Amino acid sequence: MEKNKINIENIPAIIWGDSSDKVYLYVHGQGGSKDEAEQFAKIANKFSYQVLSIDLPEHGERIEEVDSFNPWDVLPELDLVIGYMKLNWEHISLFANSIGAWFSMQGMNNEILERAIFVSPIIDMENLISNMMKYENISQNELKEKLNITTSSGQILSWRYFKYAAENPISKWDIPTCILFAKEDIFTGNELMKAFATKFNCNLTVIEQAEHWFHTPSQLEVLHSWIEQCLGDSLDNKIISYEIIHLPKEQWKDTIIPIKYTTNDYYDVIITDLDKGFRIDIEKKKLDNAIAHTPEEYNFPDRLYKGYWDDEFAWGIVEQGELIAAIETAPEKWSNRLRITELWVSPEHQKKGIGHELIELAKERLKRERRRALILETQSCNANAIDFYIHEGFSIMGMDTCCYSNDDIDRKEVRLEFAWFPKKNTTRNFRN
Repeated sequence: MEKNKINIENIPAIIWGDSSDKVYLYVHGQGGSKDEAEQFAKIANKFSYQVLSIDLPEHGERIEEVDSFNPWDVLPELDLVIGYMKLNWEHISLFANSIGAWFSMQGMNNEILERAIFVSPIIDMENLISNMMKYENISQNELKEKLNITTSSGQILSWRYFKYAAENPISKWDIPTCILFAKEDIFTGNELMKAFATKFNCNLTVIEQAEHWFHTPSQLEVLHSWIEQCLGDSLDNKIISYEIIHLPKEQWKDTIIPIKYTTNDYYDVIITDLDKGFRIDIEKKKLDNAIAHTPEEYNFPDRLYKGYWDDEFAWGIVEQGELIAAIETAPEKWSNRLRITELWVSPEHQKKGIGHELIELAKERLKRERRRALILETQSCNANAIDFYIHEGFSIMGMDTCCYSNDDIDRKEVRLEFAWFPKKNTTRNFRN
C-alpha cells in the first residue's frame, strides 16, 4: 500500500493507497494521529478508496502546539483540508473517531460528502462537559469566573469551550452515516446515542461489553468487520433502524434458536441412473399439503455456541432483552472455508432486510480472514430459505440424501449445501 506524506499548508498529512477518484478523510480523536489510519486504509483500499489522514492541533507531529485543540482552531483547518480534497478527488467521504466526529459535524455539515463512518462519536459536547463538571463538583458560575479549571484527571475545562458547545449543538447532519457505539461508553449515554441516530437517520450498531476505545483483540475484530461492512454497503440504500450487536459467547452460549417455518413448496431431489453414470435433478415443486417444522420436534434444537465448532462468532438483534435475529459463523480451518452455523430471523421481523444484513456480516468476515468460500446447510423442504440464499448469491454445491434419516428423499428433507464465493475468485479451487 502506497504511503505518501504531504503537508496541506501547515497540516501534516498522509495519503494512503493507490490513485483513485474516491477518498476518505480520516479524523482522529484525542490522543490520536494521522498514523493510526493505517489499518482503516488497508481495509478501505480493498474497496478502491484512498485515505487522507491528518494531524489535528496538539497531536502527532504537532504535539508541541498548545491551546489549539478546540473548535475555533480545528474547524478552519478542516475547511482547508476539504478544499484541498475537492481539488484532488471527485468522491469524498469521512471517517472519524470520538471528538474527531464532533469536530467534523461542526465543520462539515454543509459539505457534500458521500457517506460518513463514525466510531464512538462525541455527539453532545455540552452534555459531556456538564457531566465532567458534575463529577468534579464544579458549577457553571465557578467555571465562568475562573475561565479554565484543571480536573483531577488532568483535563482542562474551559468556559469558552463550554459556551461554544452550548451555543453550537449538532442540529444538522444530512450525510448517510454508519455509527459503531459501545454500550459501556462513559462519554455518551445509550439513550442519547439512539436518539441521535434516529433524528439523523443513521445506521447504528451497538456493541456490548466494549468501552469508548476499542482495544482488545475481540473488540478490534468487531471493529474491522464492521468497517468492511460499512465500506461494502451503499449507505444511501442501507439505512436501517435496528441495531446489530455482537453476541458474546459467555452471555449467549446455548441460547436456543427457535427455527420454525411452514412451506407449501419444496425442492425435489431426483437421482436417475444412467448407463455411463447418473443424473441429479433438483426441481422446485408444490406440496400436496403444507409442511411445518418447529423446535419442539427435535431432540437437539439449534443453539448458539453449542461447542461443535472452534472460534464461533455470533451477531444478532436484541429488542427489550429478547433475541429477534442471529447469525453465527465458524471457520473450517482445514478447508479454508467459513461456515454459517446458524442463521435465524423471527417470523415477525422477516422481509425487512435483516437477513441480508446478517449475511453481509458473514461475507465481510470471510473477506477479512481470506477464506475461499462461505458455506451453509439447509433442507430441501425449506424452500423460502433456499430462495433467499440464491437471491444472496449462493449456489448449490452438494447434498446428503441420508443425513437425517434413511428416508430423507421421501420425507422431502434432503440436506443441501450452498456456497458463496468472493466476486474476484468464483472458482472452487480459489487460493489466497
